[in-house]
Amino acid sequence: MSVTLYIERGAETVMLSSGNWMLFEPHWEPRGGRGPDVVTEEIGLYCQQSDPAGVRDAVRALEKMIAHYAPERQSTKTGNKTWLVFAAYSGATAMRSEITGGTLGGVSLHRLNLPENQAVTLHITRRNFWEADTETQLDLDNINGTDNTAGLEVDNTDDTTRDNFVEVDAADVGGVLPGAARLEITNNFVGDDMRTVYVGVAPKDSADPDNFTHILEAESATRDGTYASSSATADAAASNGEYVSVAALPSTSVDLFTWTVSSAQLGYAGYLWFHALLRFFTKPSNGTITARLTVKNGATTLWQSQYFVLGSSDTLQSLGPVQISPALFDVTSLAPLTVILSASDSAATGTFALDYLALLPTDSWRKLSPFSSDDVDNAETLVIDDIDDVVYVTQAGGKSPFYSAEGRPLRLWPGVDHRIYILHDDSLGNAAITRTCTVKLYYRQRVVTL
Repeated sequence: MSVTLYIERGAETVMLSSGNWMLFEPHWEPRGGRGPDVVTEEIGLYCQQSDPAGVRDAVRALEKMIAHYAPERQSTKTGNKTWLVFAAYSGATAMRSEITGGTLGGVSLHRLNLPENQAVTLHITRRNFWEADTETQLDLDNINGTDNTAGLEVDNTDDTTRDNFVEVDAADVGGVLPGAARLEITNNFVGDDMRTVYVGVAPKDSADPDNFTHILEAESATRDGTYASSSATADAAASNGEYVSVAALPSTSVDLFTWTVSSAQLGYAGYLWFHALLRFFTKPSNGTITARLTVKNGATTLWQSQYFVLGSSDTLQSLGPVQISPALFDVTSLAPLTVILSASDSAATGTFALDYLALLPTDSWRKLSPFSSDDVDNAETLVIDDIDDVVYVTQAGGKSPFYSAEGRPLRLWPGVDHRIYILHDDSLGNAAITRTCTVKLYYRQRVVTL
């Protein structure tokens, strides 16, 4: 049976197996194997046009795709991608591979004397993988629902009654290579906007995010007792119902909070790196407070972050990446470690109240921020489309690209369970634990050989 092969960019399509062009080999098959980044294909074609004008138009339409659009997309990272789309037989699942450039050999438009059905050769470079030509929406699970595709509600903390994550079953993620994903986050919190959004993805291969405690509550830490209160304050607006006050920070750094990470928790963390986020119950009182994280084995420092200046406007604040576990592969029973939050204030007057330290995995990691004061209103949707490398907000009037994305593209590993964590704040920098959003997830499986 003959294959179907064509080049596609947005609404533009150039058929290679019918119309102006026919395949020299009706049963053409793409190259297998992987190069470092791209694979070169040679495709023999017959031009089906018999008159010079028809030949010229067919050649130029094809060359525009491979010699202009495809390399232009690589250099500017804007506009639609150009795809080589292949189906082995009628009814087969179509797969696509992004074209990065190409040439057409064997034709001269100076002479315009290409006979009908003369063979030419299409030389293209493409990505070293194929992905499904259609997206698959994935069922999502958490405390608020199972097998959900309508939009699963996600909370803004993780405690006994709330989940700030969704889960994906291993059986739903096919393919051979990690596949790109598109995440849709809808602001369903009535009466308030959604501004900065943090997303972290954890594959459950060498890590176990189901059992890893990614929210380290302030009240569960050992406190210094002088600046960080030894007594927690009960409040329903705090995660797990409590927060800890810090007062009169000195100008020299002091270890305020120390969390012990057990051997079991280190095993659950696996090889993963995490992005550390502080959630303040009461925001820092001024802009002269600095803080950092330290990971220790007893008295020995294994890792230490730089100092970060804490702002006075945001409830959620970043302390950058951290690797909790030493990631000794195939080594079990790791010795417990401690994670220490230290801070100082050059003005020696700083105060704040800490709710928790969140550890969001960075196998895939995104921080989404608006370019200006505009943000995601109620019922609007923030779309992180790492399949086509775009981020936008869907509004009543259409799609608006006023968000930027930092970090690593969202991807899903084949045959592996996943957790996808989300935290966000509002237009005033507040990250109330009562906030919610709803989530949908789509992906395209990727393979090497067809």
